[in-house]
Amino acid sequence: MAHDAFGWVRRDSATPVSSTESVWVLPVADVPACRARLLGDLGRPELAFPAENRQIDVRRVEGFTCVLFTSRIFWAWDRREGTNLILVHQGDADERLHPASQSSLTLMLSEHMLSRGWSLCHAGGVDLGGRRVLVAGASGSGKSTVVAALWQAGGRLLSDDLCLINAPGRPVTILGLLEPLHLCRDTRGALAEVVAADAPIMPGRGKVRVDPAAVRPDSIIDRLDPDLLLFPCCDGSDPHLVEPSRDEAFLRLSAACQFLPDHGRHPVVHRAVNAVLDRTHWYRLHTGPRIDRIPEVIRHAPA
Repeated sequence: MAHDAFGWVRRDSATPVSSTESVWVLPVADVPACRARLLGDLGRPELAFPAENRQIDVRRVEGFTCVLFTSRIFWAWDRREGTNLILVHQGDADERLHPASQSSLTLMLSEHMLSRGWSLCHAGGVDLGGRRVLVAGASGSGKSTVVAALWQAGGRLLSDDLCLINAPGRPVTILGLLEPLHLCRDTRGALAEVVAADAPIMPGRGKVRVDPAAVRPDSIIDRLDPDLLLFPCCDGSDPHLVEPSRDEAFLRLSAACQFLPDHGRHPVVHRAVNAVLDRTHWYRLHTGPRIDRIPEVIRHAPA
């Protein structure tokens, strides 16, 4: 985030609990007031967020994604610069909830959302012509490659890495926290329509960084009611589906929601996972170099 545009927050409100190149966490006395001022700085003071409740709201403002969790936490993410500003109420000074890195940012989000009845999940989502697909798995499992392949095939993109699963008792809705896609360089040829030849390479990780908003901004969606759940398995084979047992599907999806060891046993995670499994068909998607065949396999997945 452009630090000069938000310098008043750090100067007038608080000293960061933690800060890195990509994450600023600031305790403030009045989160809604600071949020209103930030939105004013972005030229959108009329944007209204709901008052304190058990819901969250995601809004896109110019080049920013703004996420309101409650009146005590507000997260603004600059999609162009890949940096974050998080406002937390100064009374919530729990060291565990204040990130010093991107990975601990997800820890903070997971901890907070569990307390509100939501489950954060390592998953991406795409609506491919009515097949509403949730792709769940650990980092490096191939989620981004599968999501990008479906997106390139004309799908509407929710996210490639992080989603929020709503509390049970309502239709399952998945909210996406969209960030730039990080794709292995060897997928560049197969995904040439969404990966530009001059796409930046991330230092130290060797991955290609793709900003969906710059490639196909009209294809981005905020929520998804999934009917198909995939667990990617990169084993070098031609893309094909294998239906696991419900016990295996439960363990795989629970693991995708586990940001701390005790999260896998958390009742909110258990209820959210069962709600997704009750409303979807689930498969392991075995893949290899033939990424171009993934969309056709998904279109013909048994309903």
